[in-house]
Amino acid sequence: MGHLDLIRTLQTLPPDKQAEVVDFVEYLAARFAIPAASQHPHGDWDEASFAEFAIAQAASAMGSESVSYSLADLKERW
Repeated sequence: MGHLDLIRTLQTLPPDKQAEVVDFVEYLAARFAIPAASQHPHGDWDEASFAEFAIAQAASAMGSESVSYSLADLKERW
C-alpha cells in the first residue's frame, strides 16, 4: 500500500477512527524517536500561548510566596 492508498483509506474512516490512527502514528513516532514531519519544533504553540504558559509556570514555581508591595515601593506614579 502506497502513501496515496493509505491516505484514501484513512479518509474513508469515521472521524473518531481517523483520530485513533493519528494517535497511533504519533505514538510510534515518539517510541522510535522519529520526528513528525508536520510537527513544529516548538509543538503546536503560538507565541501568545507559549508566553501565557511560561508566565503561568513561573508563577506556579513561586508557590505560595507572598509578595507585598506598598506605595513606597513605586518609583513613578501616574
